[in-house]
Amino acid sequence: MSTESPGPTPGPESSHWSLLRARVMEMVEPLVTRTRDRWQWF
Repeated sequence: MSTESPGPTPGPESSHWSLLRARVMEMVEPLVTRTRDRWQWF
């Protein structure tokens, strides 16, 4: 579910958003894997 930004939007804004998205993914991924492992027990 990785949707790229529609249309070429060069500039600090796009890079800022990409960095923010990457950081969020880094924080969310372990939580998702943890919950997934927990759900496997049920």
